[in-house]
Amino acid sequence: MKTRNCSVALLAAALAVGGCQSGGEPSDAAINANVVGDRGAVIDPGSDYKKELDRIAMRGLRYDSGRVRLDDPVARELVPQPDPAMAVIERDAGLYELLQMNDRHAAIAALTKAVLHDPAEPLSYEALGRALLFKGKVAESEAAFRTALDLAPQFHEARFQLGSLLQMSGRNAEAVEQWLAVVAGDANHAPAHARLATELYYAGRHEESWRHVHAAERLGFAMPPQFRPLLAARMSEPARQ
Repeated sequence: MKTRNCSVALLAAALAVGGCQSGGEPSDAAINANVVGDRGAVIDPGSDYKKELDRIAMRGLRYDSGRVRLDDPVARELVPQPDPAMAVIERDAGLYELLQMNDRHAAIAALTKAVLHDPAEPLSYEALGRALLFKGKVAESEAAFRTALDLAPQFHEARFQLGSLLQMSGRNAEAVEQWLAVVAGDANHAPAHARLATELYYAGRHEESWRHVHAAERLGFAMPPQFRPLLAARMSEPARQ
């Protein structure tokens, strides 16, 4: 898997970006010219404005199969000559737009281009999955994370993010399965241990929960202060292993 310092640094930034951009919504003309950098896509004045922005940003990829697939005619229009080097540039730009500028449409558009330039690179699907999830595109985000894992089953951060999405969607048992797979492959993934500690507590698996509390704390991850008393009320803290 290719790595880039800029990508890693941006991926390590805030796990969530809240709120909306200040200054109100730009004009249709500004959106058409600048927001997604796709001059061939013009907003229909009679359409739902936000849905049109989503559609334009996501042009070139399909998600209806549960995986991310190229929408070939549009993909060739947007990226006539795919270039893996350009995929890195677009991915870094998309992460910057997402994590620094909080421009989710621009982020999705850039990360879509990254996938179109190099459909075999799992880093781009993982980053795209984050951007889609921040935009509330849950099914599409899941497709992106699962595509990343199809390409790189040991991509632990993509699996961790998939688990987080599943938990947010109320699919808690599936989330636990994903996080258990993460720590099985990377015993030093502190956030996964922390998520497992809390989720296993609610599942009544208190001894396992304590094990993951200890693992998270050993790695320097501070559990919420109110959590330990709750768990101790259910089961006395065992000796650390």
